[in-house]
Amino acid sequence: MNDPVYMTHKFEALKLRYEDQVELDRVYMRTDFQIFSGYFTLQLALGAWLVTHSLEDLLSRIGMVTLDFSISMIEVFMFSSHRSRRKEITDTIKNINKVLGFYEESAYGIVINPPPPPSRPFYIAYLAGIFLSFIAIFLITFGGDFTNYIRWQLCRGFSFCFHVTRFVFVLNNKIGGSSRR
Repeated sequence: MNDPVYMTHKFEALKLRYEDQVELDRVYMRTDFQIFSGYFTLQLALGAWLVTHSLEDLLSRIGMVTLDFSISMIEVFMFSSHRSRRKEITDTIKNINKVLGFYEESAYGIVINPPPPPSRPFYIAYLAGIFLSFIAIFLITFGGDFTNYIRWQLCRGFSFCFHVTRFVFVLNNKIGGSSRR
């Protein structure tokens, strides 16, 4: 009688473990979606606030972007942690299915469970949403400055091109005479 209880009730133990792991996987999926929805709602509210209330000084803008970056990194770390835990859960479910023979041809001549897909692509979609929303907040915060900076660089570049063209034209006139004949 040194055997653990689950050795005499193997099927019930596997069934209990399977149900527990499936429910845990559902909880993690639901939690990930709720966390991402809350994060994205926060990003939308922050973006709307920034559009209506512009931050005047540079330190306020840097502070806002730093705060948004820290929230985004917390989200990334949470999703990474949940992803590794969900991988463990999925591997446990696959092992239970394998022990129960669900991946093998049954008495009915069919495989009960088809081979599972390697992973779910939710993680990549969540990371893309986090990255894009952070970039959007960054552009809203510094958008006017970047627009002015790009305009200034373009004008500077056009001015440089104009001066180089003028110099070449003047040099051409001095060396080879008039370009108009």
